[in-house]
Order: sequence, then C-alpha cells, then structure tokens
Amino acid sequence: MKAKLIKISTSCILVSLAIANAHAATPISDQGSVQAALDGVRLGGTYGSSAPLSSFYQNDNMGTQWTSEMAIRVAELSGKAANTSGDVVRSPFIIAQRDIQTSMQAIEIINKAKSQTYPQLNATASDLYNFKHALVNNLEEEFLQELSTDNLLLRRLQAVEQQYSLIVQAGDWPVLTSVKLELGDRGSAVSILKARLLSEGYKPGNGDKFDSDLKRALRQYQGIQGLKASGVLDKATRQSLLVPAWRRLQTIRANIARFEQQERLQTDSNIIVNIPAFKGEYFSSGTPVWSDRVIVGRTDRRTPEISSKIERVVFNPSWYVPNKLVYRDILPRASRDPGYWERMGYLAYGADGKIRDVEAGSSMTDVFTEDKLRIRQPPGPRNALGQVKFLFPNQHAVYLHDTPNRKLFGRDIRAFSSGCVRVNDPLRLAEVLFQNQVDTADESLLERSVDQLIAARKTRSVPLEKSVSVNTIYLTAEPTLAGKVRFHEDIYSYDTAEMASKAISLLTQG
Repeated sequence: MKAKLIKISTSCILVSLAIANAHAATPISDQGSVQAALDGVRLGGTYGSSAPLSSFYQNDNMGTQWTSEMAIRVAELSGKAANTSGDVVRSPFIIAQRDIQTSMQAIEIINKAKSQTYPQLNATASDLYNFKHALVNNLEEEFLQELSTDNLLLRRLQAVEQQYSLIVQAGDWPVLTSVKLELGDRGSAVSILKARLLSEGYKPGNGDKFDSDLKRALRQYQGIQGLKASGVLDKATRQSLLVPAWRRLQTIRANIARFEQQERLQTDSNIIVNIPAFKGEYFSSGTPVWSDRVIVGRTDRRTPEISSKIERVVFNPSWYVPNKLVYRDILPRASRDPGYWERMGYLAYGADGKIRDVEAGSSMTDVFTEDKLRIRQPPGPRNALGQVKFLFPNQHAVYLHDTPNRKLFGRDIRAFSSGCVRVNDPLRLAEVLFQNQVDTADESLLERSVDQLIAARKTRSVPLEKSVSVNTIYLTAEPTLAGKVRFHEDIYSYDTAEMASKAISLLTQG
C-alpha cells in the first residue's frame, strides 16, 4: 500500500511542477551542437540504443537538459565521477557532449531500476523526462523506487487491453478472404490483409499490391506470434489473423484477472517458466542469461503455477517414482509387457528401503498393493530424469529436469510431461547457475566441471550458495518490447475458466 501512495504522490508532484521547473532545469539551447554530439554517439557505437536519447532531446527542441548540479547528482547515483573539469567558458559542442554523457548515465540508472521487473524493458524518453523532473524536485529516490517495484507485466497488459478495446468498439478488424497471398499478388484481398495488419499497429504500406512493405510487416507479425517468418500468408498465419479482436481482448482480460492479484515478478535472480509458451528464462541481477525450450505437463497432468526457490542441483539422479505414476503408468505397462520392467531398469523397494525381487506380469499390482512397494529407477541412459534435476520445495513434487527423450523438443506444442518441467539443455542451465553459486565449502566441486560430474556416473547433490527463485506462470497474452502482444494457445483452458469466474463475480456483485 505504501508503494502505491508513493507512486500517486510522486506522479502528481511531477505533473504539477514540470512546467514551472522546465526552464530552470535547462541551461542552454544549441541545436547544432546537440545534434552533432548525438551523431557522434551513434557513429561511435558507445551506446547501443540511441533512440531514447534522440527522442529526449528532440522533444525539447534539441536543447541541453542538465544543470551542473543535476549532472553531479546523476553521477553520484550512477557511481561515477561527474565531469566538471574545464574553464567556465566552454565550447557549445563540449557542453552538449557532457550533457549527453549525463543522459547516458541517467539511462543506466533507469535501466538498473527497471531490470528488477519482468518482463524486461529499457529506459524510454518519457522515463528520462520524468527522472529529470524528479531531480528538480528532489524526488529522484522515490521515482527510482517506483520503477523497481512496478508491476510492469500487469501495467503492460492493461495498456494493450485499452488498445484492443478500441479495436472491438470500432467493429473488430477486417476478415481475410484469401487462402494464400505472397509477394507480387494484387487485388482487394491484399488491401484487406494490409488493413488487418494495420489494425494491430503494423506498417504494411498502402495500395492493393503485395509489396516489400507488406512482406516486412507480415514477417514481423509472424515472428512475434511464433510462426514461420516467411512473409507469405500461409495457412498457419491466416488462422492466427482470423482470430477475432473480441477473442483476443478476452484473452488479455483473462491474463489481467490472473495477474492482478499476484506480486510482481522480480528478475534479481529468478527462473521464469511460461507454461503455455513452453519457454524458460533465467535472469541474474536483472540480466537475461539463459533461455530455452521446455516441455510441460499434458492437459490431464498439468504443470502447476509455483513460486519457490531452487536450493540444490542433483547430477545423475535416481527417480523415485510418485505413487500415482506407479499405479497409473508403470505397473499397467509392465503387466502387459514383462520385458519393460527390466529394460527400464526399475527396482522395487519396501518401507525399510530394501530392494525386493518382483516378477513382472499381471500380478504386479496386487503384489505392490499388498506389500506397499515403491519404485526407484537408478541413474542411467533410460532414467526419466536424465542426467540432472533442479530441486525446489513445493507441494506438487514438481521440479525441472533433463530427459532422455529429445525428439519432443522439436514440436511446437510441448505438453507431454506428467507435471514436471523438462529442459532442452539442462546442463547449460546448471553451468549458468553454478557461476559464482556453488557452495565454496565444497572445494572439490569448484575444480570440477558439470561434464565431469556427469561422467563420474555417481549421484551428486550440489547445494547452491544462494538460492535462485523459480516461478512457473501461465501467460497466454505476452506483451512485447515493441508494444505488440504475442498470444499463446490456452492449453489448459484457464482463460475460459478465468473469464467465467469473473463474469459470475460481477453478476453476484450486481
């Protein structure tokens, strides 16, 4: 609640005082010098994204932005020394260079604050403007606190909700008529395709010819939606474009309803698995350091939404089969195929932990029930957990792990597991986790690589010096940095259930 009060009060103060302080905060204006200094930044490649800088200065007629006092404060916040050397009278170009240097430091400060939220979003010209006026009013610490605690995901979903609401209110977007279109085609069907893309903010150009502008816009759409970026209106792209705007709006609202009660997702040290996107990402100190394809639970064995912390990594793990899978999967299969038990290397054990000899066949279920036996699968090439698993406390007995079945990662829809999350390249994830993470008390591990631990063929449980957060989320409307939305298939039908629940709640209130 405190964070919300700070946000409201800061915003009000910034708006009310911005005009009064704008001229006081701007020392001089020399358009040519500022433009030349900006060109130097772009050509020199000293700052990868000059767009926020250009817009920031263009919005104020290319004038310099920072007083010497503000420059000193920005340098303090960035941990760098302010460049205040030189004579009182300096050339306009040097003044512009130093002003832009302060702006670049401000961008670093803003990015650092924003890096603690998911999804990642870099500084904008608007952020620079607000930061500048926060400095004028001595509210810079409050402003940066707002950025670092902002529920960015929810705010961006709310922004695209407004965009799609306007489309629906205007009567939805045009409905495609052609089955396939490609470069060089001409006619009304091309015009309809252009209008359809334009409605979602893409830039397909004008006219009724399928030209390079339309191909570029279509490829951008395909890339964002996870389709083959061919620049051709194929069957999969057409199906995606035919989804009506009101349906897309429903999806966005279902995600808002799901996430408005959830705390913001931090990226200080966090693995985030988006279940319907079949994707995992690892952020360390706000920086994305790993991204990979994952396999999640099938529709009747869903991967749950979990917030926990990875505490240890186990190499060459044994699989202690959950009892429900013992009776649901393994025993029926072994009863039908007696050779299956031996091929998979399963072992039966009792409550005392001792291995029991069992005869594969139709009577297995009765034996397991009567003697209360369990199943363990030792490490090996057929082990269901593969070579490594990542453990985090949760009531569902779910974890991230390797798998011996690599072919399924080539599928677009990857809902095949019994609830756990299978990782395409788990050894790479282990390596990233262990960078400055392994408990230094275990000196032997510091001298051994992940490959060596696997090659030893012995089960080894390695604790993390600092636990890493892990969140499995269900996000079917994923806002992008470009202000677009990537929609994922609602594999568990949660969106439908979310909207039904919301409708019932509104009717009850009424």
